[in-house]
Amino acid sequence: MDLGTTKIISSTGPVLGRWKSNPEKETWVTKFDIDMSQMSIKYDSNQFEIAPSFNLNIAFEKLNYTPLLEESYISKDIDFLELDISYKIQMKFSPLIMHLRSDVYTYLLRCVDLNINYSDSLTKYF
Repeated sequence: MDLGTTKIISSTGPVLGRWKSNPEKETWVTKFDIDMSQMSIKYDSNQFEIAPSFNLNIAFEKLNYTPLLEESYISKDIDFLELDISYKIQMKFSPLIMHLRSDVYTYLLRCVDLNINYSDSLTKYF
């Protein structure tokens, strides 16, 4: 896989909408913007191109855990059911056109047939 040109930017700042009861309240988060352009997927020592060049942009946002939040959590001063502590991931990419040889395509179909992609929705219990 050729990652092409990759640029990663990290920043910290306030965002709105993390508090359910008060969406106008600011909460500090860390953001990572990953911009990859001219990526491609090649096979067999670059002899066969599976996917021609495409672009991928990933925006990742996570809550900053501050001493105030930690102390409030321990002392129960803040109702954490009101605070959205989830990670936010947004991906954008140009169309991904794949050119697969028949043996590779057959292998992928076998994997799907063997339920490799099956999810029993029990992940939360492990």
